[in-house]
Parts: sequence; C-alpha cells; structure tokens
Amino acid sequence: MPETLSMDGTPTTSTPSLSKTNEEWIEKRLSYWKGQKATGYNGHHTRVRERLAELRRLKPGWMDGEGVGPSSLALDVVERALDSHLAGLVVSPQVFPTLDGGVQLEWFLQDRYHVAVEIDADAGTGDIGIVDVKTRKDDTLDLFPSSPSSWRKVVRLIEKHS
Repeated sequence: MPETLSMDGTPTTSTPSLSKTNEEWIEKRLSYWKGQKATGYNGHHTRVRERLAELRRLKPGWMDGEGVGPSSLALDVVERALDSHLAGLVVSPQVFPTLDGGVQLEWFLQDRYHVAVEIDADAGTGDIGIVDVKTRKDDTLDLFPSSPSSWRKVVRLIEKHS
C-alpha cells in the first residue's frame, strides 16, 4: 500500500479514494486556481474583508435558484479565525459560500494540495479536508470553529504543504 500524508502531516498507509463527483469537483476547482497567486492574508486584508462583505449580501437562490446566503455566525467565525489564527499564513485563502449557509475557505498549495475548511451555517462544526491532486488521495477531520486547537491544525497543515 503506498504511503500518503494524513491531515496532521504524518505518513499513513490508508488509501481513501475519491468518488467520480469529487473528481469532477476537484477538476473545476483546479481550473479556478490556475493563475491564482499565493499571497499573504496580511497583504490582502482588504480583499478578503471585501469578499466577506459580498457574502453577507448574498440573497436566497444565489446559485441558479438554490442556496441560502451564509449565516452571520459562520461569517463572523471566519473573520475571527482570519484575524486571530490565520493572519500569519503566507498563503491567503479563497472564500466561498456553501449552498446550506456555511462558508468555505480554500487553499491550493504547491500546485498539488487542495485544502478546504468548511464552516457550517450554525458555526458549531465544520470539516478540514485535504486532497493530494496528483495521487487523488483525500482525508478529512472534524473542525470545531470555536476551538483554537482546531485552527492550529489548519495552520500546521497549510504551513506543511506551502
């Protein structure tokens, strides 16, 4: 069994595979990320804040008649995390709404790793996911947005793969 990296950066021999739907999703995200520059959050504080403000204005049905706007709780959690836990990262995230009112932060690192942090609409739970786009291996962990240790995991993961 080939060795891959787990979410915490340690070697593992598990071989999770992606569904066809996930494969298509990754391809769409990769095409989006092509040409995006890795820029530090601190240097683009205004851009990220503007994006969060755009998300606050989303109306129901924003995605082809589906989807609710991100909840204030989820957006507030993301703002606090960006200011207190993620501010020192060299690579800034892209910020997206989810159809169910949550928020997703995404990083594409070294043209190989896609890291996504999804905050649920109630901001009480979430997920951290990483995909090695070359091997198509993926892994997920639970995220507790109010827990600094969860955000430290995110930071370690991003720093390890940056």
